[in-house]
Order: sequence, then C-alpha cells, then structure tokens
Amino acid sequence: MIKSVFKALSIIMALCLFIGAMPLVSFANTKENIIQGESFDIIDISPEVDLPYAENNNVINFFSNSNDINAGYLFYNQLTDRQKGMYDDIKNAGVTDTVTLNLNEYYYGTGATQNIAATAPQSEISYDVKMALTAVIEDNPMIFWVSGFTYNYSYYPTYSIETNQFTAEIREITLTLYFDENSYTDIDDIKLHYDMLVDEVATFTVNGISRYEKVKSIHDSLCDLITYPENQGTETNPDYGPKAHHPTGALIYGLSVCEGYAEAFKLICDREGIPCITVLGYGNGGAHKWNYVKMDDGLWYLLDATWGDQITYIYYGTYLIGTDCDGGEHVTSGASFSGVTALQYPTLATDTYSFTVPVNNTPDVAFNNINNVLYVGKGITDYLNYIALPSNISGTISSSSVTGARLTVTNDNTAVSRIYTVAMRGDINASNTTTTDDYSLTVSTATAKNTVTENTAKFYAGDMTQDGAIDGFDAIALDLYLNDTITFD
Repeated sequence: MIKSVFKALSIIMALCLFIGAMPLVSFANTKENIIQGESFDIIDISPEVDLPYAENNNVINFFSNSNDINAGYLFYNQLTDRQKGMYDDIKNAGVTDTVTLNLNEYYYGTGATQNIAATAPQSEISYDVKMALTAVIEDNPMIFWVSGFTYNYSYYPTYSIETNQFTAEIREITLTLYFDENSYTDIDDIKLHYDMLVDEVATFTVNGISRYEKVKSIHDSLCDLITYPENQGTETNPDYGPKAHHPTGALIYGLSVCEGYAEAFKLICDREGIPCITVLGYGNGGAHKWNYVKMDDGLWYLLDATWGDQITYIYYGTYLIGTDCDGGEHVTSGASFSGVTALQYPTLATDTYSFTVPVNNTPDVAFNNINNVLYVGKGITDYLNYIALPSNISGTISSSSVTGARLTVTNDNTAVSRIYTVAMRGDINASNTTTTDDYSLTVSTATAKNTVTENTAKFYAGDMTQDGAIDGFDAIALDLYLNDTITFD
C-alpha cells in the first residue's frame, strides 16, 4: 500500500453571536488517511520471488496481555476508557460511513477567545480517534472499508469573568469514514460485499480436530485459493484493484496482497476460536502485514501466508515460527496512522512450533510429530500399553478401533493437548488386522484402480514408506512386512 502524507488539521469556525448552554459552533477537520499495510512501490516479496533468508538474527521485544492458551488478544484492551468508548461506537455502528461518538468523557478546551478554546482539543481528539480506529480495524477485519476519516463536533461555550477565559465543552463527535471509491461504488456496494464476505467466512472449509490441524488447513487452503497480483503497482489492471488489500479480495475474488491474506486468515481463525491477530510492519524491508497465532502450547507464533503462497508450492519457512527462526525479516510497526502510539503485540516464541510427546518409539508403536500420526504395529490393539508416557502425560483414545482412532495426549501440568491419528501399519482397509486383503487394496490403489483419501488414517496406514503417496514401493514394503522380512524402528 502507498503510505499517505497527512494534511494538517483545518479548523472551520462559524460566527458565534452569544454565549449559552446550547452547542453553538461546529468544527471540522480535513481527511486523515489510513496507512495501509503494504507498499507496492518497495515491497520485494511476492509469489514470483524466491525468499532470501537473512544471516542476522534480530530478536524483537514484544508484549503480552494473556497467558491463557484459549484467550484471544484484543487491541481494545490497550486503549484508554475514552478511546474504548469510541471503539465500541464504531464497531456497533455496523456497515456505515457515519458514526456518532457519544463521549463518556467530555473534551474541554480553554482560551482567551472562543476560537482558541474550541481549537485547543483538536490534537487530543484526533489522536484518540486514530487510536480507536486502529484498534477496531485490527481487531475486526470485517470492517474492511475504512480508508480514512474526518470528524466534526459542536461545543458548549462558557465564560468565566474571574479568569477572563472561555471554556469549550465537547460532548459528541460525528465521525465520517471514507472508503476507496475505486473499490466500492457506494455504501450499498459495501453492504453487498460485507454480506458476501460473511457467507465466504461461514462456508470456508476447515479440516482437522487439533488446533495445529485447523491452522494448517486454513493456511494451505488460503494459499490454494488466493493469487498474489502479478502487476502489483498497476491499479488499472482489471484483476487488481484496492479490494486486493481487503479480505473481500482474498475470499470473494481470490486475488489479494498481504493484507487480504492476513485479514482473511484472522477471520477464519476467529470463526474457529483460534487466538489470532494481524500484525503491521515491514517484511524484508518492505511494508507488510502478517499474523501471530497462539497455539496449544500457550505460545504465540509468526505465520505469513503471503510468503507461504509460492507459485508452484507452499513455503513453510514462515509457518508457525519463532523469533530465532525469522532472522529479523519481520519487524513490527504497529501503527495505522501517523503520530499515534504503536500497538503492542504478544511475545513470540523463540522456536518453531512443536509439541513433541517425550516417548521412546519402538518397532511396535511410533509417533510422527510432523503429521500427528501414531503408527501401530500389525495386530496390536492395546497399543496404549506399549507407550511409555511420562507420569505428567496422559493419553486417551476415541474408540476401540485402531486405524481411524484418535489419541489425545495431554500434559497434565499445563493442560496442553495434542491429537494423533492412529494408523495400524498396512491396515489400509481399517479392519484392525494387516492381511493379504490390505496388500491387494494397496496394489489397486497404487495402480489407480482404487482411491484412498489423502491424509486419512487409511492413507497413513497404506503409505508404508511415509513419502506422502501410496505406490508400488508401499506394496513391496507391505509384502515384506506381512512376511516378517522387514520391521520398523
């Protein structure tokens, strides 16, 4: 996005003929533009570019306001009471371009003239509005249409003979929200896109049970759905346009830059109850936007779906990583408008996400902590007896079956859990035995005469070589396994 240079506030004052208890004079200011999250002029990361990785390791200090693994993170909590009131008014106003801010704390200005008194609170008002707007937009990506604002207010003047000073009391502010007319024709068009976005978020498919499975499903699905514009700086491109900066571009039209990726990701995480925020800053030197996600170990991790979406593959170098893994390439700014306090972000983990169960794998039972699969040897149905879990780790299974069961492993000290899909090696038909029938089904799957859905318990059972496909090598391995010629360790 192109950074905006803000104009100085312009004060317009009507002629006041007398002093009383009624609001007499209205003040207005010129438009304040929002600093968008990405600069098309200088950004140098796109799906068309291989990602450079910096040698230096700049650890950034962040802040956290919750240790609850299931707690969300609201920038609302960083506001003053008066800013929170503005936030609530903006959020509760719905899809609109005009919001009345009913102040729970009035603004007061004093001066030798009414003009000076009425002008005095301008900078304070502007600051509070900017902070409230920044927080409400980052907490609520559904408010996608705001590109800038102006405001005006009336004041109640009084005069003190003792001090020879005027006082202006401001009780209410009218906020006008501007939208990019290159994106949406009018407020009705915004309402239409809002409803479309609601539908897209509601129907977005998320697979998996564990938090990790869901996060990966959202990340990978967005990478499949969205295309990063090839001609970033050409807004005359009919496929481009300002919607590419919004979740509408990402989820409705499948064309988006970093903001759309990050805001769409947050919207889906919000729907799933996964703590997630969008982050403003710089990526590899260019203005950028990405996400932080809190995982089931109670820690926050960086996730950059924009960089993950390469042309022919998904890049996982910026997927659930910590500060030690980023090389200082993501640097936060935390400000949507000039001259305001930067948002505070949660403390990031240092390492890449991993919740590894501390157990010794055996030829009979083995964990795969990358795909979250527990492999069980042929004929073993009481596999929990084979797992040497430490005293603070408990395990429960979802059913009496083996292939297709879910094993939930929980750290009793932290209540953090990880869910594994259970697969008996070779049991591709999920009969809880491994026989020549499984060999025949493996052969037919390898020769495309039968289909086994990927990333299911049956698929993991049939993928003997764990290379992500069921092919002739798996059939050979299963034949040897049935004849006790090979074992797994």
